[in-house]
Amino acid sequence: MVLLDTNILSELVKKKSNPNFLSRVSSLPARHLYTSMVCLMELRYKL
Repeated sequence: MVLLDTNILSELVKKKSNPNFLSRVSSLPARHLYTSMVCLMELRYKL
């Protein structure tokens, strides 16, 4: 299980994300990726 924080999630939605970062995250199985409602609400507030 990998818990993604707000910084990770905000990097994923950037128009120009770091390619090394994207390859690292995409190598992880989606079924192992989680986040919290707090992070989702922070992103919703920022965007």
